[in-house]
Amino acid sequence: MSMIISLIIGMICGIFPAIFGLLREQLEIGIYGFVSCIVSALLFGIYISIPISFLFLLYLVKRTTATNKRIIGELVSLPVQPESERS
Repeated sequence: MSMIISLIIGMICGIFPAIFGLLREQLEIGIYGFVSCIVSALLFGIYISIPISFLFLLYLVKRTTATNKRIIGELVSLPVQPESERS
């Protein structure tokens, strides 16, 4: 019975990175977070499953923010002065 409860807890904790990864177009990492939460809940219980879920959420936020900054940097380029006009 406790194994089923741990599985359910892991699924509940893991659904957050999975949904967030889907919304941020990083589904593969979200699924890794989902599976990691289930496995950690089965092995160690809720005490490890919640922090792993949180860490995957932080990783997804950081990764998508860095990607967005890179894309914005490519789209918005500063005007380049010719060398003859530079002082």
